[in-house]
Amino acid sequence: MTTCGGGDRVPLTNSSSSILCSKSVTVCHFDEDSCVTDTQEPCKALRCYEAHSTDSDGTRRYSSGCVGSLPIYCSSGNRLGNILSCCCSGRDFCNKHGMEEFVRLHQPETHRLIGGGFSLGVSGLLSVGVVVLLLLTILSVAFTRRRRKNRWSIGNRIGEETDLERSTGGSQMEMTPLPVSNNNHSNHYHDMNYSHGQVNSSHLNTTSIPESETPLYHQPVGHSTLEEWGLDADGCMTSGSGAGGRHLARKTLAKEVSLEEEIANGRYGVVRKGIYHGDTVAVKIIRTIEESSWQRECDFYQLPVVSNKFILGFIGADLTSLNAETQFWIVTEFHEEGSLYDYLVQNEMPLNHALNIAYSAVKGIEHLHIMTTGTQTKPRIAHRDLKSKNMLIKRRNTSRAREQAPPAVCIADFGLAIWESSPNIVNQAILNPMVGTKRYMAPEVLAFNPDPQTGVDRVLSSFDSFIQADMYAFALILWETFRRVEFEGPHASHAEDYQMPYENIVPSDPSFEEMMKIVVTDGFRPRFPDSWVAKPIMQDIKKMIHESWASNPSARLRIANIKIKLRNIMTSMGLQAMAD
Repeated sequence: MTTCGGGDRVPLTNSSSSILCSKSVTVCHFDEDSCVTDTQEPCKALRCYEAHSTDSDGTRRYSSGCVGSLPIYCSSGNRLGNILSCCCSGRDFCNKHGMEEFVRLHQPETHRLIGGGFSLGVSGLLSVGVVVLLLLTILSVAFTRRRRKNRWSIGNRIGEETDLERSTGGSQMEMTPLPVSNNNHSNHYHDMNYSHGQVNSSHLNTTSIPESETPLYHQPVGHSTLEEWGLDADGCMTSGSGAGGRHLARKTLAKEVSLEEEIANGRYGVVRKGIYHGDTVAVKIIRTIEESSWQRECDFYQLPVVSNKFILGFIGADLTSLNAETQFWIVTEFHEEGSLYDYLVQNEMPLNHALNIAYSAVKGIEHLHIMTTGTQTKPRIAHRDLKSKNMLIKRRNTSRAREQAPPAVCIADFGLAIWESSPNIVNQAILNPMVGTKRYMAPEVLAFNPDPQTGVDRVLSSFDSFIQADMYAFALILWETFRRVEFEGPHASHAEDYQMPYENIVPSDPSFEEMMKIVVTDGFRPRFPDSWVAKPIMQDIKKMIHESWASNPSARLRIANIKIKLRNIMTSMGLQAMAD
């Protein structure tokens, strides 16, 4: 037996730790397994201890004795390794309690043993609780701010268009998920090059269309939609086939559309074929930098009485998140023959087909340019980006063979449209009129010369100036269309090869300076085919086009004038103009 005298170490029996004892002035109680003096007298020390220890095999033991140079802090309770110790002094045998009494007196107040001897104080538990509560509060605030940041208020936020040759295609949302007739689908978005569902790569060198982006192949579509993003019920989810505001009951459009192959791409994003409730649709997936265009198109389709058979049918819009990337969707009817541009590139046509195309385009533009009144009023609307790529070929319902049915068009892509009833939108356009496609820009837009003080060009200082700019662009579309007419009979002639306006004198992606020199400085306009000279009807059409692209905006024909002229030409040929 080793004695306690002189601070000798005496190991606790079968314990994994040791206690140091020494003789001193306080008489301490000690058990038989702790330590004894060499005289078998009670141990005297500066302090006494009693300890609860745990062996390596999990056995719990109680011991008591004296404290000499023991390397533990004597307090109300202290854990040293696997020993929970309590110390006392000033009273003989102050450490005489026993296992059960020791646990009752000390463990509940100071420690909770965890597993194999770990302990956590009450103050520690409180500190941890406070930290956890603080972290939860911070996370809750961050989530709330993120949610508010991503909440889109469709009807009130109008962005300013910054990409001058944005390729946004026609979009058409219909409020309640109404079935779309398979016989009257439409698809195509402007500055896209595809035909019969395929990208027409043979013309990419002349259309300034960027190379194809990596297609999106993800199913199911949309990790989250407007519902998760908290869009209000009055958001851009409508079905537009009538007057008044439109509301789509379900806000999960992206999750109900099954995406198929990519059919077009442009600077705005991509267009993919899709299936929605069994019908084929076109899905324009717009990049986040084009949010203002998406919002403007949503606002357009919520205008009263805007729906018309010569305006691209709108099925729905959605904001969705895919692979942590926000996407803006516009879902429209699918037109398998693509845009008027695609049709003209691939087809020569008889005069009656060209007249039908022109007259249907007039009907669509007239619906935009004319204010309609009734139970609700539709304001006058300027498109601001009319071109052959923003008109989609659609076939009229007819019992005749499809190849004999005269084609018609509908107007698409309203991402730059402005309407007279919104002064803020009109004022933005007046201050920044140089948007759209440069090749189709009117002379006054190319020559924009704002006053240094007001920032306004007096020639472009009213809503009417944008209506007149639309007429210039439409004159170029008429020129494109009638060049592709082939004639039979005594004055038979082949159709001219397709050309975009000014294609033979400016690059595929002309600059403002190049277009301004040709159109404004030189006063140049596209050349008419020589074969038209011997054809009186084509002379009438030539005069109509010439009057519509005049340099003086106020001298241009209005859309109602062109409608009358075309109807007279069709009547003279024994053709029946389509009903209003």
